[in-house]
Amino acid sequence: MLKSIFLRNATLFFFLVCPFWISAQAGLGNAAIKNRNGVLHYTSYYISTDVLSFLNYVISKENKKVTLSGEVCFDHLHGFQLNLNLGTEYFDNYIRSDFIVKPEFRLYYLNEDCSAFHIGAYCSFEEAEVSYRKNSTLNSHLDYKESIFETGLSGGYKVLINDRWVINPVAYAGISNRYRFQSLDKNNSPHFFTEARMEISVVLQVGYRF
Repeated sequence: MLKSIFLRNATLFFFLVCPFWISAQAGLGNAAIKNRNGVLHYTSYYISTDVLSFLNYVISKENKKVTLSGEVCFDHLHGFQLNLNLGTEYFDNYIRSDFIVKPEFRLYYLNEDCSAFHIGAYCSFEEAEVSYRKNSTLNSHLDYKESIFETGLSGGYKVLINDRWVINPVAYAGISNRYRFQSLDKNNSPHFFTEARMEISVVLQVGYRF
């Protein structure tokens, strides 16, 4: 079952990315010519964090998330970004702690001031531990660990200010699968084993270019 889930996600990843890849290569023609003439051709590095998750925690006091992203960008055309998320979600008697590693590949539509639209593809690996206590006469509870794999597309606009500071709103849309479920209570049945669903999220990355 695990093999079929990964094959299905890999197939989805391929067919989603190819049309965007072809479109992006057509749109980057002028930038490629500049690159061959030596106007471009260098590597830049970015580090950023998601301010929306921080504001959400300040307002709700329920979802704590620390996000750190690092990107290597080649000639303002291609970028590889690694997103790391560490979070805790809690309300009433529900607590969920997770760690997410999300690599992302980007294609940029170059602008004169290095601010640019970008499209790309990503995948993420999430490990989480959940504890749920239900107040009742039976005092039921549920403790488990889960592993989630997600693939999808991303798109956004990176704004470069004073050649250093970066503001980058990004939207993500993908399909996630819970491919591993480990109950910490032997009385719970394993019918939670797999779960596929659509995931959509928006982040506002603010950071610095080195």
